Amino acid sequence: MDTSHRVLVASDPQSLTASHCPLDIQCHAWSDWPSVAPQWSWLAAESPHHSFFLSKDWVDTWLTVFGPLLRPQILVFSHRQQPVGICLLVRRRRRRGPVPIIRLYLNTAGEDESDGTCVEYNDLVCLPGYEETVVHALLRHLGRLRWDELALQGFQLGPALKALKDLSSGLNRQVREVPSHYVDLECLRQSGATYDLMLSSSTRRQIRRSCELYEQDGSIFVECASDLATAREMLDQLAELHQRSWTARGEAGVFSSPRFMEFHRRLIERAFPAGEIQLLRVHTPRSVIGLLYNFVYRGKVYFYQSGFAYAADNRLKPGLVTHYHAVQHCLAHGYQEYDFLAGDSRYKRSLAPHHWHLEWVVIERATPATAVVSLLRRVRRRYAGLASTEHSSSGCGCSASPVGTDQ
Repeated sequence: MDTSHRVLVASDPQSLTASHCPLDIQCHAWSDWPSVAPQWSWLAAESPHHSFFLSKDWVDTWLTVFGPLLRPQILVFSHRQQPVGICLLVRRRRRRGPVPIIRLYLNTAGEDESDGTCVEYNDLVCLPGYEETVVHALLRHLGRLRWDELALQGFQLGPALKALKDLSSGLNRQVREVPSHYVDLECLRQSGATYDLMLSSSTRRQIRRSCELYEQDGSIFVECASDLATAREMLDQLAELHQRSWTARGEAGVFSSPRFMEFHRRLIERAFPAGEIQLLRVHTPRSVIGLLYNFVYRGKVYFYQSGFAYAADNRLKPGLVTHYHAVQHCLAHGYQEYDFLAGDSRYKRSLAPHHWHLEWVVIERATPATAVVSLLRRVRRRYAGLASTEHSSSGCGCSASPVGTDQ
């Protein structure tokens, strides 16, 4: 392990010339993060594909909570002694059925599912124009390591993901594409149209009827946490409502994980003072309707978690009403975009007319372990096909409609 580093910052990043010559790679332990963090911050600031999930506050918090458990490496890619790219590399032992495998993750991923922080808008942090060069160097480095799978979690479409997929085209890949619905607040603002007009008549009708019912208790207010103490209190209330609704359905709920809760408490302590955390409470004078926990970065609002006060009256739609007022709040306060993050839930489609695509990609290396996994997959598909054929020939079919939960 090379624990040395250089904090070199070019006065003009464009003075660096991207090339396909080999880059120098320094491998640091996760515990070296304090000395490497300035390089991450500078490269992230120069990257046009940067997101909150790649910010110093997110990575710093994630390493504090998960670093001792996962012990990731930090890779720094340099050209002529100048850092041009950086990433985290997490190594985990997993099981594919009965088969043990070694899986690598890029950046803040690889936690146990019950603790998962769900990184999205993931990417390689590097100078513009260096994406393919850094990917070449990364894959050469990975070629010297022992692993079976490389997981790219929640990657946004762009030069780095394209290079990773192109340069690994000879390997087996599994790709899952998931929409991330969003409202283009800047476009809406410039058009002079109201948010209501972007919504379908059915969605407008549900929101209007629900608002009228809530307003029997008085006007609906949007309260935004203005200090750290209020932000902490709102997170606790949101977590309580979230857990109440999930446990009622027989599910654990994300806030049942102590590590997940610790991560977000620490993240709020770090990022709220910088204006990167938004906690909203939508309520009437008598009751809370819902709370939202959002991230704010480079003019964009990312909806991350929620807690809603559900009621027996199914005409009340706390989720739709809470998000509707949150979008209006963000529109009035000059934000550029309101992103619902990954997922194709009906309420997201109803409230956001546009979407990006994020990808979850698993690249499989040709190893004895992946060969066995591939064989087991083929056997399973074969028997599933035979069972399907037998079922169809029996004439006992059924059709099920997808069931969604209204917000």
